Amino acid sequence: MWMSAVAVIVMGLSTAQPGKLSAANERLTFGHLGPVRDSNKFLPGDVVFLSFQVENMTFDPNGKATYSVGLDLADPKGAGIFKQQPRTASTRNYLGGTSVPCAANLQVPLETPPGVYTFCVTVVDNASKGSVTVERKIEILPKGFGLVHVGTSADANATIAWSPIGVVGDSIYLNFSAVGFARDKATKHPNIQVSMRVLDDKGQPTGSAKMTGEAKSDVPESMAVVPMQFGITLNRTGSFTLELTATDVMTGTSTKVSFPVRVLAP
Repeated sequence: MWMSAVAVIVMGLSTAQPGKLSAANERLTFGHLGPVRDSNKFLPGDVVFLSFQVENMTFDPNGKATYSVGLDLADPKGAGIFKQQPRTASTRNYLGGTSVPCAANLQVPLETPPGVYTFCVTVVDNASKGSVTVERKIEILPKGFGLVHVGTSADANATIAWSPIGVVGDSIYLNFSAVGFARDKATKHPNIQVSMRVLDDKGQPTGSAKMTGEAKSDVPESMAVVPMQFGITLNRTGSFTLELTATDVMTGTSTKVSFPVRVLAP
């Protein structure tokens, strides 16, 4: 079953002049507040995050805006297969400007047939009645082994989404899940090996530390998505890449995901 959620947060990132409602900086991201994905391809079981900015939202004298957000999804033949009716909400402008960062997500069911789907998000400014629609083509791949749900959080329970930009002394958690793995015919357990290394801005390993983990027991047969996590402390400034590697030992299949992180001085 397709599921979704929408979040719109005023940050006052722009000082655009009043005018027609429009969208800018449209991008697919690794999780909420995450970096830009370099591909529109998703495995079944993943979550599609579409982020953008709505420009020229109308705010009243108290800095309040009221809007609605709706979602539509069409299959490869153009037929609508999921629709979220517009939800009305309000927000306040604390930092000035008329720009509203927006993020919408869509859970891809495990049984989704492969193909190119069309994901649309429509935002309506209830004051001006203006609207803007952001559309993205997403390709759902055939079932296979891979990493999904990649994103950072501020807590070990992965309940607080966090930007991969921090200051020295911060700790962040890189969360991810394995899907499409095989199981031993006798024990019914998988054998998933994962590792993470940190690369500097020149693509070189930052040190000898290499984090590893595995999932080979206590994985119920009903569990098709196995969540995992690595936590790191940001101990110096710079631009880094967290390089995740996962291997399904049963099939010998490996996959890799690169996740950029930037550390600033306090």
